Amino acid sequence: MYPMTITSETFIIMPTPLTLQEYAAAHNVHPRTVKRWLGERELPGAEQDDKGRWSIPATAVRTPKQQVTLPRREPQNEVEHVVVAEKFPDLDTFPASFFTLEQAAHILQLTPRAIAGQADYFELIKLTVDGVYRWMMPMSTIKKIRGIR
Repeated sequence: MYPMTITSETFIIMPTPLTLQEYAAAHNVHPRTVKRWLGERELPGAEQDDKGRWSIPATAVRTPKQQVTLPRREPQNEVEHVVVAEKFPDLDTFPASFFTLEQAAHILQLTPRAIAGQADYFELIKLTVDGVYRWMMPMSTIKKIRGIR
């Protein structure tokens, strides 16, 4: 049973929010797993205060993101390759012509640091997104690297 708090006058019983460690113990998972879920926003209602402490509703249930598998270009050796993408199931129908560095890294299964270190090869450019300069990769570069015409 979770600890409860009674609000004033209306007498509504609400579960007391749990810390990251308390939630992990209550659900029999490692705290790092809960931290990963929080980072991926898979625990609805969880909030982080200005000191970085998490407050998770005791009734929060993990809602994992749906994943879509994309076939990769023909493999060069006998090993099969598959790219897992969360947001970009079909590059041909995607409306944007640029991807953020993080999105491109996800699609190409590389780290953002590896791509940024080879900015010329990956044809990165700096664009302003919401008033902030960000590295962006043209979709044509991603298609060329993945072997899509």
